[in-house]
Amino acid sequence: MSLIGRHVRRAQWGPWSSPILLLSQDRRFPNLNFNRAFSAPAEIRPPHSPSSSTASTLRSESASLDDLPRTNIYGLTYDELSETLPQAVGKVPKYRMDQLWHSLYAQGVTTADGITNFSKSLRQRIAAHYSFTPGTVVQTQTSRVDHTTKLLIDLSGSPSQPSTTTAAATARRGLEKIEAVIIPDEERQTLCVSSQIGCSLNCAFCHTGTQKLLRNLTTAEIVGQVMLAIRQVKEFPVDLQNRTLKNIVFMGQGEPLYNYRQLRAAVQILKDPKGLNFSPHRITVSTSGIVPLIPRVASELEVTLAISLHAVTDELRNELVPINKTYPLAQLLGACEDFVREAGRNNRRITFEYVMLQGINDSVDMAKQLVKLISTLPSHVNLIAFNPWPGTRFKSSDDAQIERFANILKERGIQATIRWPKGQDIMAACGQLRSNAILKQSAQLRPTQT
Repeated sequence: MSLIGRHVRRAQWGPWSSPILLLSQDRRFPNLNFNRAFSAPAEIRPPHSPSSSTASTLRSESASLDDLPRTNIYGLTYDELSETLPQAVGKVPKYRMDQLWHSLYAQGVTTADGITNFSKSLRQRIAAHYSFTPGTVVQTQTSRVDHTTKLLIDLSGSPSQPSTTTAAATARRGLEKIEAVIIPDEERQTLCVSSQIGCSLNCAFCHTGTQKLLRNLTTAEIVGQVMLAIRQVKEFPVDLQNRTLKNIVFMGQGEPLYNYRQLRAAVQILKDPKGLNFSPHRITVSTSGIVPLIPRVASELEVTLAISLHAVTDELRNELVPINKTYPLAQLLGACEDFVREAGRNNRRITFEYVMLQGINDSVDMAKQLVKLISTLPSHVNLIAFNPWPGTRFKSSDDAQIERFANILKERGIQATIRWPKGQDIMAACGQLRSNAILKQSAQLRPTQT
C-alpha cells in the first residue's frame, strides 16, 4: 500500500509536536523512516516542544516518489540501513553492508564515490537514495588559553528538514545552528554534543536556556557532530589504539532526554563495534532530571548517567532548575536508584553536576546536605565553577570556597572533582553555549506558534 495519496492522513496538531501522521509502509520506497515517529515518549513530552520526527520529510499528497528527499545516511542504525539498502539499490551480499558501514564510520568517507571497493554502478545507486550530510562547520574558534575548540554547525541544508521557501521559513532556517565543543586533556579529548537547537528548561544559570527552543535534532544531526569533530581533529580513518577523541558527553545545547528516540538511535550508532566503536563507559548522557526516562539510560542506552543537580533543596532547585517543579528531588533520587539497579555492574556510578554559585548554593551546610542526599548511591560529584555570560546575575564561588566545598565531600566519602573552566574565553565553557550568530539573526524571526 502506497504512502502517497489517500493513505497519508493528517491528525490534529498536538500541543507540542508536529502533526501525527497515520501511515502504512511503502516497500518500494525505503527512504522514509517510520520507527522514530516521535522524539520522546508521551509521558515526558514537554509543552510546545518542536519535534524532529520523520514527518518533516513528507511532502504533499500530490508529490511523486521521485520528488521525495534522499535519506540522510547518518540517521540510520546498522539494522535500519541493512533493511533499507536492498530496497534502495537492489539485493547485495551482507558483506557489502559491512563494507558500507566500515567506509562510513571507520574510514570517514563523505560521499558515495569515496567507497572505492564498490562498483561505479553501486555507488551511483547509493548516491541516488542516500545523502551524506552531517551539517556544515561555518565557524571554528579555538581558545588561546587551553586550546578548547568550538564548532558552529549550520543545519539549514539538512535533507530531513522541509524545503519551504516562505520568508518566515527562510529566516527560521537561518537559526538552525548548533555548537559542539572539543575539550582537550592531557591524554584524550572530549566532545560535548548538542541534542536540540535551543532549550526549553530555562535553567537560571545557563546561557543556552535563554535561547528559545527551535526544534529537536535528528539522529543524523547528532551523529553528524561526532563525524565533523573527528574530521576536525584529523582522526579518520579511525585508529582505536591511538585516537585521542575518546569521550562523548551529551552536555551541549538542549535536554537530551526530551529528544530520547533520536538520542537512542545516535548512541547505538556511536557504540557500534563495526564503526565508530565508542566504549559505553565513555559516553555520558546528562539530564536535568526527566525522571521517567532515567532508568532507560541504563536499560536501553547502557551508557553513563550525569544529573544536573545544582541544589540540595526543592525550594532552591525550583529556582535554579525549574523542571524540579515537575520532578522534585525525591522523585529524581528515586529514579537514580532505579538507574543503579538497571545498570547492574555496568556504568552504574552516577555523576552529579553542581555549578558553584557565590552565596547561592556553596555554603558548608549545603555541602553537608549534599553528602546526605547522595550517600546511598554510587556517585561522583563534579563541582563546576560558574562560567559568566552577558546579562547573568550570578557569580562564581571563589576558588577557596570551591576547594572547601570539595574537601567536605571527600572527607565524608564522596568522590569529588573540581572542573575549572575550559574554553571560557570563546564562550565554550559549561553553560555558555549560545551562538552569537543566532543572537544576531533571531531578531529577524518573529515568534511562531508550534
